Amino acid sequence: VLSVDRNAFGEFHNWLMKTESPPSIEDASRKAAEFIGFERLKEEVKSEAVWRHLRTDIRVFAGTGARRFPTMIIGDRIISGTPSNAEQLFSIIEQNSSITPVD
Repeated sequence: VLSVDRNAFGEFHNWLMKTESPPSIEDASRKAAEFIGFERLKEEVKSEAVWRHLRTDIRVFAGTGARRFPTMIIGDRIISGTPSNAEQLFSIIEQNSSITPVD
């Protein structure tokens, strides 16, 4: 979806990450086709550039040791799982980085 429609990718990404386990390839393919069309999806699946990007992302995720979504890499820390609310997310970021809130 990203290589075809950057604007639609945000919504597709949010759908992919809404649970702690990734959707099946079949479900993800159906959802991607909703955004870019089935014929275009078939073309993109054959693209070497898309496969190169996927291999890189898979290698990075596998290297984190994480087994669930979302996974954040902040400095040398790897944080997996969905925070219960925005306050918890901000706290995690503050504790694991030099980022501080702006008043």
